[in-house]
Amino acid sequence: MQIEVLDKNIEQERKAMQLRVAELEKKLEVVTRDLAVTESSLAFKDTQLTTSQNNLMELEELREMKKDIDRKNEQTASLLKIQDMKGKIRVFCRLRPLSEKEIAEKERNVLTSLDELTVEHQWRDEIKQHLYDRVFDGKATQEDVFEDTKAS
Repeated sequence: MQIEVLDKNIEQERKAMQLRVAELEKKLEVVTRDLAVTESSLAFKDTQLTTSQNNLMELEELREMKKDIDRKNEQTASLLKIQDMKGKIRVFCRLRPLSEKEIAEKERNVLTSLDELTVEHQWRDEIKQHLYDRVFDGKATQEDVFEDTKAS
């Protein structure tokens, strides 16, 4: 009789444990789903943060560019004011061709005329550009220069 009572108690405990295990498994499923949702939300927030940081860096770069543009506009305004007071000063650049000696020594031009207003050259590890009112390349004749530079 005691064995039957013990068997009955053990069976009740086993069923109670099975119920408890089932409840814990359900809770585990819920927690696992919540964790997946939270991880997904965290990944989305991380992406938003990265995008915001990139936008902030771009904004800072644009602010720096605006400062440079504002400074250049101030310089230009000052130059225009001076030109209005004194009359316009025009600056010309004439690039000479290589001499026969330089050609024989396989020298090369250090200045390059990009267009009628711009000259560029290598300076250390960068390319520098300079703007003029007019740039004459090595093919321009003295007459070309004179014709273009005489007072308008």
